[in-house]
Amino acid sequence: MKVGTDGVLLGAWASAVAPSFALDIGTGTGLIAIMLAQRYPSLQHIDAVEVDESAALQAERNVAASPWAERIHIHQTRVQSFTSAHNGLYELIVSNPPYFTHGTVAHQENRKKARHNVDLPYIDLILAVDKLMSPHGHFCLILPRQEGLGFVDMAKDHRLYCTHMTHVRSKLDKPVERLLLVLERSKSLMKEQVLTLQYEQRNHFRPEYRALVQDFYTIL
Repeated sequence: MKVGTDGVLLGAWASAVAPSFALDIGTGTGLIAIMLAQRYPSLQHIDAVEVDESAALQAERNVAASPWAERIHIHQTRVQSFTSAHNGLYELIVSNPPYFTHGTVAHQENRKKARHNVDLPYIDLILAVDKLMSPHGHFCLILPRQEGLGFVDMAKDHRLYCTHMTHVRSKLDKPVERLLLVLERSKSLMKEQVLTLQYEQRNHFRPEYRALVQDFYTIL
């Protein structure tokens, strides 16, 4: 569960208005939770849930080594169990969920959980958000394009509506590979935009991508 572009994109892009409480569902090694703590001084408390024991232990070490350790709390448990045991409402919920719903399941158990929605079906994620998000909260996530469109349709059945969709592509001549999504409880006209990461030359990043992530990369 290395630091990847998807996680960095979501951590830099996810937004809410001066949130006090945030939840990271499937935190992996704690990347997004730590990014939120850096971005939002208003956040008093960040809960980060991770089912895989080794990843959760790594997240605890990463959080302890960060300047925001007192604000981030790692929970090594299934999201379904966390949801059943908690009633608190979060103004900001984020998730970089497992997304491979088809094909051969990875042999290594922790890789399987990280890459396939075996342990966290999308309906369980939606139900968790429906219970835990505040009335005016934002649920931000990143998914591959097809899975993201399906997720948006599924969420409508639970009165969670997409209000912001950013189409992410690596280069101008490449198809959209990811969707950054914001879901809220109230319907509104959906804002759409396109984010292109690079020029033709590899690792030659475009200004809009640099502006989004430059606070988190020492190379930029």
